Amino acid sequence: MAMPRLQLQMTSGDRYYDLTAAVGEDGNLQVEVIGVNANGEQIGELEGSLPGADLRLI
Repeated sequence: MAMPRLQLQMTSGDRYYDLTAAVGEDGNLQVEVIGVNANGEQIGELEGSLPGADLRLI
């Protein structure tokens, strides 16, 4: 069974951002944001997780 997953793509000027949020098999929410510029070069990355039990808080 596939776990729930959210994927968004956003742009701001010449910068592009991909946000992915997914519930892992352990029930934790995994979040990743990757930013790239117009040349395709990565300009930023943000990654982390939250306990599944705390999802109600956010």
